[in-house]
Amino acid sequence: MSEMVFCRGCGKEIHQTAIACPQCGAQQSTKAGKSKTTATLLALFLGGLGVHRFYLGKWWGIFYLLFCWTLIPGVIATVEAIVFALTDDAKWDAKYNEGRASQSGSGAVLVLALIVGLFVVISFIGILAAIALPAYQEYSVRAKIAAVAVDGDRIAVAMKDFFTSQRKLPADTAALGLPATDKYVRAVEIDQKTGVVNMELNFAPVQGQHFMLVPSSGDQANVTWKCGSNDIKQSYLPAKCRQN
Repeated sequence: MSEMVFCRGCGKEIHQTAIACPQCGAQQSTKAGKSKTTATLLALFLGGLGVHRFYLGKWWGIFYLLFCWTLIPGVIATVEAIVFALTDDAKWDAKYNEGRASQSGSGAVLVLALIVGLFVVISFIGILAAIALPAYQEYSVRAKIAAVAVDGDRIAVAMKDFFTSQRKLPADTAALGLPATDKYVRAVEIDQKTGVVNMELNFAPVQGQHFMLVPSSGDQANVTWKCGSNDIKQSYLPAKCRQN
């Protein structure tokens, strides 16, 4: 871009940094130019309040401030930021700097490109998180219930041994020499009539729900066990415990 501008007095070409024309002595404008990069950034981050318009000397930025609660000024300012960034430097200077070069260069375009790139990256991360987090949560819950099922297998084996030696059902897991609770199980109850083992879970999102071990009919010494639940989501359960 040319560094020469025209004198405000005689029209001769002079360097853009000249304070006075060497030909006629006319004083040139000394006020600071309006930076396209600054205006773009203000429109992006404070445009909803009209700050970019105040910076450009436009009094009607007050309307942005008055209606900022509607969020409409923010949308308008975002569009304006894109327009600012893509405006040719010569046209920018002609409109906001009385034709004097502001030396904005391509800074506004670069800033806008970086911000748009950042938004794209953040959006991509958000999409991945929206997909991955639920999948991870389900995997985590399934892993914990699988650990509960392993504890259930230990209880079933201990109950079989207890019945073989005592010829009766245990009152609770303490009688089996096993703990009644752990980090995943709040309580274990053994139904004295049916032998059903009811394990109340102690972790989200299945807290308060129950993992069950149901004995088959027949001789307790040769009993087989079926695992399952009446309230836990089927996809959380081990494959062998899901209802057909």
